[in-house]
Amino acid sequence: MCFSLLDSAIAGCGLATRVRFCSVSALAQVLRAAVPYGKIVLIAEEGEGFALAGRLREGLGEFRPVSVVLGGEDKLEGLFSLADDVRAAVGIGERGALAARFFATLRGGYSCAVPLAPYAGGIFEPTAPVGSGWGGYPLKAADFVVADGEKMLPRFAEGVARLSPAAVCAEDLAVDAVFSGERKEFDLRTPAQLALEAEHGAEGAKKLFCASALFYIAMRGAPAFACTEAARVLQKRTLRSRPDCLLALCGEFSRRYMRLFGDGTARAFFIPDYVRRAELCAAWAGISQKNLLKNVRVPTAEESFRRAELFGECRKKLHTSAQILSAYGKKMRAKYCAAGGVLPAVSRAELNAAYSRSAELTPLLAPPVLEREFGMLACEEGSFV
Repeated sequence: MCFSLLDSAIAGCGLATRVRFCSVSALAQVLRAAVPYGKIVLIAEEGEGFALAGRLREGLGEFRPVSVVLGGEDKLEGLFSLADDVRAAVGIGERGALAARFFATLRGGYSCAVPLAPYAGGIFEPTAPVGSGWGGYPLKAADFVVADGEKMLPRFAEGVARLSPAAVCAEDLAVDAVFSGERKEFDLRTPAQLALEAEHGAEGAKKLFCASALFYIAMRGAPAFACTEAARVLQKRTLRSRPDCLLALCGEFSRRYMRLFGDGTARAFFIPDYVRRAELCAAWAGISQKNLLKNVRVPTAEESFRRAELFGECRKKLHTSAQILSAYGKKMRAKYCAAGGVLPAVSRAELNAAYSRSAELTPLLAPPVLEREFGMLACEEGSFV
């Protein structure tokens, strides 16, 4: 079922990407249908990606493959020293997939992604991510994806961790719909449910990749979410690029959501110090204060009073929803640990700071924003609740 859902989602957003759930040994057959002539380039990072590229070369002789290894500091511009007869780029792993798409965008030809984890990072983002050196640059969609369940299985736990924000984002959309009156059509509950259903094994890795791909596709055009933006900053600040930090942060968000709707008291007509909060968040996140203030929508007195009323009317239902979110997170952490993942040691101070500052990172009326608007979030640095 998840495979047909993915095909429909890809077609629905106008992408030409074709996902093949097959052994990487079929890569030559996949490429043969699209690349009648010319060379291909295999792009991979050092380590397991480079080792796989070496094995794939043996079956791709007809394409006269050349290999490029991406070091930690290498810039993508170096790809353009390749000859003009390179007609397709095969990216192995997340960074390799981004590089292959970048090459195909500026040079033409085709790109193919070979994921090394049940995770669709680098494949479906419409633009190059921040930190890539070309952040925000539009990227041509990958033409092909060859997703081999056996190759992705060793990093099953990573795929679970990277999907943990899906349910939190879905909850944020639901809460925003209550308080803004606007229902935004981004289906994030389906990938969250598929991730929960995926069992450890090659077939489960394929299902997890489907869930991740659906998550990325749903996020195309979606507003910035508090938890995903906070996770990006937290990982940068703590130098923890590992995805397991996402589990800790999502656990903190669900805990705070339960506390907000279980014990919180809304203060109508409260006016936060938006400028000071944006200033502190800018220093914490490395984002300009001007851009952060774009997320702020100062309510009128009538809107403020109505939000406080809604809080009282809906809090019991929203508390139940937050409890379901917390239970989901516990199941995902159990799945992650069962697959060999190790939970990170992230301090409570770091998690509290990330939650508090996340209110400035999203335009949605998500729970952290409601806490700010109702006067429940500390403003000054070092005094997080």
